[in-house]
Amino acid sequence: MGNLITKDKLTAIEQQLLENATELVPYLQQFGIRIDEERHIPDEVIKKVSNAGLFKLGTLKKYGCYEVSIREMVEIISEVAKGNGSVGWVVQIINGNNYTASLSLPSEIISTVFNQEEEVRFCSVLQARKTDVKKVDGGYLVEDGFWGFGSGSKHATQAFLNLNDIRTIQQGKAMQMMLAVVPMNDIKIVDDWYTMSLKGSASNSLEMKKYSYLKNTSQSRICPKLFL
Repeated sequence: MGNLITKDKLTAIEQQLLENATELVPYLQQFGIRIDEERHIPDEVIKKVSNAGLFKLGTLKKYGCYEVSIREMVEIISEVAKGNGSVGWVVQIINGNNYTASLSLPSEIISTVFNQEEEVRFCSVLQARKTDVKKVDGGYLVEDGFWGFGSGSKHATQAFLNLNDIRTIQQGKAMQMMLAVVPMNDIKIVDDWYTMSLKGSASNSLEMKKYSYLKNTSQSRICPKLFL
């Protein structure tokens, strides 16, 4: 067990989640070599972590999650990392992104994203390397977008992306952040994460081309989840 908090300060569900994480440690240790060689976490491991409830730590209870405190989340994720560093990193990234999204996004978007049968797992990049975005009738068109590093991208269901790029900052321009929620099915994962450590964190670059965000439409390739 970790030592940031004591058992008597945990609720019953927090204690159970911590025990779930502890029980996973020897299981995760068996996958160390495979995770490094494949440079992502195997689906069977992701499923095991999901079944233990460890992708639902900080997100609000009204979305079917556990809403544990940040301190308790750190304790639980630290336990996961004892089994494998890459798994611990991905678990904390996804939980952190889910927590941020659930507090930051407009309620109608959150309801659309979280009230679905599939478990929600966000990756995010809040500063693009390159984006060319045009205002069009009814919304926006991303002509070309490139983001890095999207930790957990191969295990995410949604991406939380800033449509402003680093050139804006370099030019000294102050712009309101433009954020978008994009299904991972509509993003190309650029397999460029080659490192000496955390090889399995899948911190790949993300790419989009010719992607439209239009409101009140049923056209294909449309994501109505852009907000400013």
